[in-house]
Order: sequence, then structure tokens, then C-alpha cells
Amino acid sequence: MQLARKPRRRNTIVLTSLVDVLFVLLFFFMLVTTFADWRSWSMNLGGVGDDADSGAAIVEVQADGGLRLDGRASDAAQVEQRLRQPGARAVLVAGSGVSLQALIDMLDRFKPTGAALTLGRAADEPAAAGGASR
Repeated sequence: MQLARKPRRRNTIVLTSLVDVLFVLLFFFMLVTTFADWRSWSMNLGGVGDDADSGAAIVEVQADGGLRLDGRASDAAQVEQRLRQPGARAVLVAGSGVSLQALIDMLDRFKPTGAALTLGRAADEPAAAGGASR
């Protein structure tokens, strides 16, 4: 006795549920993603020999997080008090070993004071100490 074989059905891959899952995942990740908050500052970039910053407070950010205001050790509250004066201007200088993030954090902190902030470059150590020996 010979039994008749049923014709084999060709297996097909159903992609409908896979596409549904991918859309749900895409939708989920779009909802939970935090988008970067881009901010910008308008800054004065002083030129060589520019007299615009004479009389401006020199604020040096140090690697340990400390601040120097016009060459003297200071804290952030004293610097903010000085920068809140009408017409205040400041040159923000990064000391040696200061990260860019620390400098940006100080810009964020001092921006609400309303002072005109300028980024400066630290003078060479011998020149700042009274001149280089020859």
C-alpha cells in the first residue's frame, strides 16, 4: 500500500512582525533620546596691541579650579561681584593645565553678570614675573 504524499508547501519568511518591532524600537528610541542643547556666546577676541582691554579685570582659571583676579587668589563670588559693576570688562585666561571644559564652565558662570568677557592668552612665565633674564 502506497500512501500519497502531501505536496510540500514552500516555507516563506514573514517580515511583517519584524518590521512592526523595528518601528516600535525606532519610535521608542526617538522618544527617549535627549537632544543636545547647543548654546553660543558672542565674545570679543582682542587683537595684538589692542588697547580695548586696558582696565579690564584679568581672571585666570587655574588647573585646581581656583581663580586669580588681577594676580591675586580669589573665589568665584568675589569675581562675580567685580563683574557685576556697571561697564565691567574681563579677560578670561586659562592657566597651564586647565581643561577647555573648566574654561567653558567659568564662562557659563560669569555670563549672567553682564560683563563684557574676552578670552585671553596667558603671558609667558618669565615675562609675567618681571622679565626674562638674559
